[in-house]
Amino acid sequence: ESVVAHVRRVVGPDVELQVGVRSVPREPSLVSPIDSDAYRILDRSIRSVYAEAAVVPYLVVGGTDARHYYRICDNVYRFSPFLLGSDALTLVHGTNERLSTENLVRGVRFYARLLQEIAGAVQPSSE
Repeated sequence: ESVVAHVRRVVGPDVELQVGVRSVPREPSLVSPIDSDAYRILDRSIRSVYAEAAVVPYLVVGGTDARHYYRICDNVYRFSPFLLGSDALTLVHGTNERLSTENLVRGVRFYARLLQEIAGAVQPSSE
């Protein structure tokens, strides 16, 4: 509803334009906090594998299964621990979808570290 109202407001009343919704829309996902322990754990886990990375929130424009987790959790973060260049992006959800061995290893290292962080098996360094 807010998107349709915004379009009508921006276009203005003098422009003849039919604005509507083609299918039943879902409301956007909630915004997960970046000042939580969960986000700090995710940040440390990412930087342990990708030391050069700047960890910042971003907008995921596609629909994901993450929306279902809000029923049980306030901190829902979407992250893929792989480096995907433009060539690799064409393979996502396509024919012959695959990752490089290096990407697979980095992904396993990330998830192992994330689980260790969550379990408290890694002591965070003082920053």
